[in-house]
Amino acid sequence: LAGNQAVAMLVSVRATVAAKGQVLLPREAVAFLKTLSGAQVSLSTGTKKVEVSIPGGYDRGQRVEARKEMREQSVLKIACGEDVGSFAVEDPKVAAQLAEIEAKARKANPVAITNLGHAIEQVAYAVKPEDKSYRSPLMGVGLAPAAKGFELVGCDQSRLAVTTVKTGSKVEPAVIGQAAAQILSKWERTRMWQSKGILMFQTGNLVLLTANQGTYPEYRHLLPAATKRAVKVYSAEMRKAIQSGIAVVGGAGTIRLVSRGRKLKVVALAGNSSVEPEIASAGRIRQAYQASFLVDLLDHADEIVEIRLAEKSTDAEYEPQAAVVKVNGTIHLLCPRQVNEWAPAKAAKVETKATTPKAEPPEDIDEPEDDDTGAEDE
Repeated sequence: LAGNQAVAMLVSVRATVAAKGQVLLPREAVAFLKTLSGAQVSLSTGTKKVEVSIPGGYDRGQRVEARKEMREQSVLKIACGEDVGSFAVEDPKVAAQLAEIEAKARKANPVAITNLGHAIEQVAYAVKPEDKSYRSPLMGVGLAPAAKGFELVGCDQSRLAVTTVKTGSKVEPAVIGQAAAQILSKWERTRMWQSKGILMFQTGNLVLLTANQGTYPEYRHLLPAATKRAVKVYSAEMRKAIQSGIAVVGGAGTIRLVSRGRKLKVVALAGNSSVEPEIASAGRIRQAYQASFLVDLLDHADEIVEIRLAEKSTDAEYEPQAAVVKVNGTIHLLCPRQVNEWAPAKAAKVETKATTPKAEPPEDIDEPEDDDTGAEDE
């Protein structure tokens, strides 16, 4: 067994057992095992005297000075030919407890999942980053029951990704922590057990145990009930244009998407610097989003990406709206940014016969043209 406070991994291997027992492999022991090239490895446990530092403090009102003392430490010895390692290990009771948890979890009904890894990979990019100062269900992949199985969801309060996993078995609401989700994103054919706050997954001879991080907040109200196609572009062209903009505004900066006819301007403004490459497009859009988040969204889109928006709630010329992209059953939503300036001002034009430069008015990039994209309500 190997693990930490968030995840425990178990794997079954062929072995000659001389004595029964349990031990939890520390990270250093796992790293050492990876370096071994021999076919046979032996593991044995024992104890040895080690020097430990005892911090100073107060005990029942009395000052206790810091000191060092010798204590018995459980150790694991790993040998493979001439390669030998010795590692301090935790109380064997910890490993025994994990074995008991696995046995109890198996008493629940398993849920067979054929594409778990792919589904998690589709939503994990939108999960809120880890924060050691506090924990939130958003810092994990949510699992929510749905009509045809369950939904996996990730959200960081600026974007949302939801995908449906089909299964004929009933599941309970849960949250898979980021460490466990990262491992599971590599698995495909998987069985899942849910048992009193514990999630257990198995593929082949690998078993993953992790604690349920809670119940994911309600998210379905964030998805527009109906959307209409706003713009359709080649993903590679749009990604290249955005990368040009990132050179000016940075990954956390704002990218403005402004279409006119069959061209889409990808505008980045920062002080006196600006770039506005144009790419081929179909449709109309006038919205702004975070640059790096747009790149993440494109990484999960097809060769051609279609950005959809909800119907406007007002008659205002500009209304910030979330970008919605649907790809093979997964819904990606990116929240908009409020901006006022939509294009860099044109440089003043100098008259050849005048001594005073005369400024030309900014180009009207929102001049209406015929829209022949054939957009339909969804």
